[in-house]
Amino acid sequence: MSPLTPIAIFLGSALLFCLQPMVGRTLLPAFGGSAAVWSVCLAAFQVLLVGGYAYAHGLNKLGAQKQRRAHVAMLGVAAAWTFAAAMAGLAWVRGGLHAGAHPAMGVLVVVLAGVGVPYLVLSAGSSLLQAWASETAREHGGRGVYRLYAISNLGSFFGLFAYPFLLDPFVSLRGQWLGWCAGLVVYLALVAGVARGKRGGGAEALSDLDAALAASRQPKKTEPVVLARGLSGAAWWFVLPGLSSFTLVATTNHLSMDVAPMPLLWVILLGAFLLSYAVGFSRAGERWLPVWRLLALGALIACGFAAQESGGDAFTANILAGAALVFFGGVFLHGWLYATRPEGARLTRFYLGVAVGGAVGGMLVSFVAPVVFSGYWEYQVALIACAAASLVFSVLSWELVWHARLLNGVTAVASVCVCMLVWTAMTVESRGIVLRGRNFYGALKVGQSDMMVAGDLARVYALTNGGTMHGQQAHGRNPELEKMPTSYYGSLAGGLSVMLHKKWTGGARGKINLGDMTKPVSGENGSPMRVGVIGLGVGTMATWARAGDEWRFFEINPLVDKVARDEQFFTCVTRSAAAPRTVLGDARLMLEREQSAGEAVYDVLIIDAYSGDSIPLHLATEEAFQLYAKRLAPDGILAMHISNWHLDLLPLCKAAARALGMSAMGVQSFDNPNELTEGAMWVFLTREPLDVSSGAVVELVDFSRVRDIRLPTDERGSLQGLIRFNYSAPVLIEDGWRDYLETETRADGE
Repeated sequence: MSPLTPIAIFLGSALLFCLQPMVGRTLLPAFGGSAAVWSVCLAAFQVLLVGGYAYAHGLNKLGAQKQRRAHVAMLGVAAAWTFAAAMAGLAWVRGGLHAGAHPAMGVLVVVLAGVGVPYLVLSAGSSLLQAWASETAREHGGRGVYRLYAISNLGSFFGLFAYPFLLDPFVSLRGQWLGWCAGLVVYLALVAGVARGKRGGGAEALSDLDAALAASRQPKKTEPVVLARGLSGAAWWFVLPGLSSFTLVATTNHLSMDVAPMPLLWVILLGAFLLSYAVGFSRAGERWLPVWRLLALGALIACGFAAQESGGDAFTANILAGAALVFFGGVFLHGWLYATRPEGARLTRFYLGVAVGGAVGGMLVSFVAPVVFSGYWEYQVALIACAAASLVFSVLSWELVWHARLLNGVTAVASVCVCMLVWTAMTVESRGIVLRGRNFYGALKVGQSDMMVAGDLARVYALTNGGTMHGQQAHGRNPELEKMPTSYYGSLAGGLSVMLHKKWTGGARGKINLGDMTKPVSGENGSPMRVGVIGLGVGTMATWARAGDEWRFFEINPLVDKVARDEQFFTCVTRSAAAPRTVLGDARLMLEREQSAGEAVYDVLIIDAYSGDSIPLHLATEEAFQLYAKRLAPDGILAMHISNWHLDLLPLCKAAARALGMSAMGVQSFDNPNELTEGAMWVFLTREPLDVSSGAVVELVDFSRVRDIRLPTDERGSLQGLIRFNYSAPVLIEDGWRDYLETETRADGE
């Protein structure tokens, strides 16, 4: 075996798994930062993996010299293809690609067209290199190829985890692509060296891919585990990898709904999935199937409990439970799959079945589930399916492992309980839901409840996207209820965006005491304002609009605009005095077009795209903030809603203020159930400092105690440094608001 072979296999695997998060990071801005981008990318990569196995299978039929020359030539094409895409400045992923009727298909097409060739050729490289080394490997009992398989896994892990820790935070996006192209050229040289240096052996030995792969998968001097008849068969080659792939993508979707879609989260889950294959396709994975089955059931139960958690403490629990499910569930399914492996003559067919099953599983989540389900039900379906797989294993292996019938009985009962618990949770979650809708950008639901609001019994409708509420409105006998600014937009929260501007009162503002603003400051004597809002929700901010004002909402999700204008539930937009306009599309692209067209600037520009826990990075970079400043009048206010359980966004706001040369004022408000207002954190950036005191009912942020960070750019940086695994209170000047809240709570109780 050539000494270059292990080096080439390591580098090829590292490049392959580094490419995946890099592509996802590149595509996020082009599709509005939607969390669905990564799940569609995963499905696309699995489709390409099928192509890679088919490519290796077809190339294996050629003679030794022909297949080497053909593969080296294809690597040359792949290197040229990727270099051309990088030199084009990645412009092919910008320009409103999300605006199509089917953005998921847009992601798929871009991935296949942009990196399809290099990914396909690289995915076949490890198998082909092992095949070329098969002659020497067989001389040593197959151990040489087995080491190559381990080296391939090591390279995969290195490439996968190097991206979020070594590349993404420090290397520009263009530099990442050019560096990846350089790595591909080095890989091409190594493969060419291996192909040129291998001279011995006949064509049959050199091209025997089946024998090489069989040697790499089968432990030496061990007999395979004999499964019951129903647990074996070619059907499992398709079903088991399909279920594990479905679980991976569904779990990624579930966690990305309420956490910023970022490479760190992706690689944790993808790394767990990759490791589950490495363990499952081993003696330990095959022999300890009952143990892995128990651990998988434990992970399922943990996922059920973690799903009940909410708020800041839910992040760590859900990440750990999700990663445990992907790993332990994957080891169980892949160990079962490994135990069904056929003889060498059918091994390439086996791996094609595995690849096809994985691709179908990913496609079901990315393309079928959004059409079939009105909510994010695929995660619950994955939990039930994994529990059902454990139950099937118990039933089919009942007679085979007579000495473990007790274990099988326990796991069977546990599997049934998991299915029942998940189904019950789905039923409970559906109570009070009067409307559901789903598309590429999220799953919306409108909940209904009756409660006392401002002293009147009212029916309250609330819009939720994923696990985050995006606004609510009360309807009752008093028509004034519909005009109340609720949720995060009360007079001491979002309402300050307009009330702090001098045009609201029509004169210069002196010192502002927030304690006097418990009730809205009248804007009747003010002058007309031009207000832009990024993020519509139910349009609650429009309750602050006055006749003569010009309000414009920027919303990427057309379904949100449709729900917000459904007067059966919400009237904030449709009955607003200013008749707000909704601009559908990515806010940054729309603002850029306004700037190019020379449209008037805004007195107030509100960024309400950070309040959900899934934050689009391209709306939080230095270039984005520079654009916001250009679209703002000299005396304007840039208001940012940063209430967030999982990300501490105060350092981002401080860095933005420093980059723009503006002053920052942060306000922490609190819940007031009687008026349907939620505790919220808002930051206001102005070119001239605001003279503000907090009073007793609201607190200001002490930015001198907020840590300094470097503002991310489009080319470099991420939000992963802002993750907080346990929620902590913001850095406030005083804690008087807590005493006030306790006083109000006692008063309500009396």
